[in-house]
Amino acid sequence: MKGELDKKVGDSLFLPEQRGELLFGKVTDPQGNPLPDTKIVVSVPGEGFLLKFATTDAQGNFYTYLRKDYKQDRAIIQPTDHTQDVRVSFGTLPNLDASGLVFGDFRLPSSAIEAIKKRSIYNQLENQFFSAKPDSVLLGDPVDPFDGGIPNTIYLDDYTRFPTFQETLVEVFNLAGYRNSSSGSDYIRIAQDFEKYTEEANSYPAIVLIDGVYIPDHEKIKNFDARKIESISTVPDQFVMAGKDYQGIMSVKTIAGNYFEEYTPEYGINVPIKKARPQKNYFEQRYGVEGSDQNHIPDYRRILLWEPQVELTDADLYSLSSTLRTFLGNLT
Repeated sequence: MKGELDKKVGDSLFLPEQRGELLFGKVTDPQGNPLPDTKIVVSVPGEGFLLKFATTDAQGNFYTYLRKDYKQDRAIIQPTDHTQDVRVSFGTLPNLDASGLVFGDFRLPSSAIEAIKKRSIYNQLENQFFSAKPDSVLLGDPVDPFDGGIPNTIYLDDYTRFPTFQETLVEVFNLAGYRNSSSGSDYIRIAQDFEKYTEEANSYPAIVLIDGVYIPDHEKIKNFDARKIESISTVPDQFVMAGKDYQGIMSVKTIAGNYFEEYTPEYGINVPIKKARPQKNYFEQRYGVEGSDQNHIPDYRRILLWEPQVELTDADLYSLSSTLRTFLGNLT
């Protein structure tokens, strides 16, 4: 039996994603040529949406990390410039080549039948006491999509409804509206919150999202059916993302909350992503603790859980770094 893969010169080495979940891909022109220095926006939609920006390198590659929890295992990746005709591809890690592994022909002997039956009975008994010693999935930290900003929210059911999104902004929402653009495509601007009277007015566009989906071309949602909208939230703060200035954030929430399911970017992709498994809180049964009722609860567990907790000193980190450098040098 061979349970270890041979390492060869030129093999890829993937280190753990210590900064968060890694998303990466490539941007090219229609002819397949890489596009460097292209601004890309990655939006993970739904409740507690995430918005990330990245810039491609000289080979057209981009990457970004998701450091916060999210609900929808989907990402919409598109350029910030809605007029730029590009092709976006989503990167995935290659599957590990396990063709070199050889396993023995393992078969259960008939003598194990009684032991298997006994464990099955123990599992059923253990399940009866789940309420007293549950294993639970942690909910994770709540996500603030506005990063501390306090949004102003209106619910359209509180007002007379108008057919389109543009009419709703004109008739109901006096904090934002469409502005003419010299480029020919109108954009949404949120009213500026002046901190001092000497502050100059700007003409920056707003960051607009529908159910967490970044909308690069505001012109195309003018006629969006406002009867599908539940609420509109705005934050008037100024933002700088991917080297571009924005005046506020507008987050539109639909009644169904599934705008991302039907959204197809003109230049970009709407792709599923593999969400990390949620962290689990395992029950720890303790005996001999005075006043504990766990001493009277039967324990039929047969699975060992290993939860190592390692504390590294500066010397340990230096030694680990030196080992990695030596290993990488041997690969090259």
